[in-house]
Amino acid sequence: MSQSEQQISKKETALWIYWVILIIAVFIQYGKTLSYGFVWDDKIVIEENPRIKKGMQSIPDLFLKFKSPYRHDQYGYRPITLVTFALEIEFFGVRPYYHHLMNLIYYALVLLIFVSRLFQHYIRLFAFFVVLVYVVHPLHVEVVANIKSRDELLAVLFGTLSLISYLSFLRSAKWRYMLTTVLFYLLSFFSKENAVTLTLIYPLIYFYENKESPFANIRRLITSNIHVIVLLILSVLVFALSESSELGKNLVVEQNIVREDDILGNSLFHTDSLFAKLPTVLVILIMYLKLFAAPWPMVFYYGYNQVPLRSWLDPVVWMSIAIIAGLVYLVYRYRKHYPELRFGGLMFLASLSIYLHIIRKLSDTMADRFMFLPSLGLCIFLVGLIGMFTRLTWLRADAKKKSNQVKR
Repeated sequence: MSQSEQQISKKETALWIYWVILIIAVFIQYGKTLSYGFVWDDKIVIEENPRIKKGMQSIPDLFLKFKSPYRHDQYGYRPITLVTFALEIEFFGVRPYYHHLMNLIYYALVLLIFVSRLFQHYIRLFAFFVVLVYVVHPLHVEVVANIKSRDELLAVLFGTLSLISYLSFLRSAKWRYMLTTVLFYLLSFFSKENAVTLTLIYPLIYFYENKESPFANIRRLITSNIHVIVLLILSVLVFALSESSELGKNLVVEQNIVREDDILGNSLFHTDSLFAKLPTVLVILIMYLKLFAAPWPMVFYYGYNQVPLRSWLDPVVWMSIAIIAGLVYLVYRYRKHYPELRFGGLMFLASLSIYLHIIRKLSDTMADRFMFLPSLGLCIFLVGLIGMFTRLTWLRADAKKKSNQVKR
């Protein structure tokens, strides 16, 4: 066996070790959920949903039907996720054990894809540390333990495959990778519509991959990102058709029983101008950062007045601005030597942007599940920060050499 073959063999062996450690970590962290029943919205979306309980027979209807005033249809247009529920009921019946088991499997798949295919310019240990922090972080409990949050799992699973395909397209210029980029994006978007934020992450990857001069070849810039514009337009159209914002609409709980849905879930409901919303949005952003850094106390529902409205006279708002400014300076200061800080920070903001109520207001002011993809950006940022303070170099030697050549 040649020296290069031995090196490849060692890398593959290390990868399998990482896989085993991560799978064990998943089941240590979340194995207890297998004994859970249907919780929170699970009953509405699965157990008491007449469409899902039909099993495979309901699949055509799941792709055609959008919403009704009834609570079991208040789930957005997410046919891929609903199809997985219907298939599980077809093969296993209405038994929560199998739904929870599939959530664990999907979560493990997300992690294995992260550690195997992303961060190819970095040593394997970097990807492992990023994913290890991600797997044990308690912010993900809501997504993994709540069957209904399968939509988040599938959106991130297919979204990651789409990003990997896009990376392959940039590196090989083979159009089959562009096709798989679009295919996986659509699967992600129809699992949950927050996948629209992927259209902000594609350009981040493009600029990260083209360090020498991303604007030098305008034709390449356009051909590499034309799908982003097309997918963004399609996503906006689906948003409009599905009437995804349900704020202020009444909900039929049962026949002749109606729940008024006004400001119970979102304190920003009656705040229309961006200038009036921005102080609260800035505080929400800091609250998410705080939950990542110190996940306590954790609540399952940020309902009425859990996140009170803020004004520009509130000192907490200016403290938030100071913290954000400090982080921006840190990223800018070390952007060349530790590019993972910049990428992780921008990925966090890009994937969280849809949940900050700037473009449209959601039914919940905050939720732990909203951090499922954004927290990956923060995990990248955190591990990069550790490297900065300990003077570790996460970049592979060949990638670092190429980066130095570009700088010259």
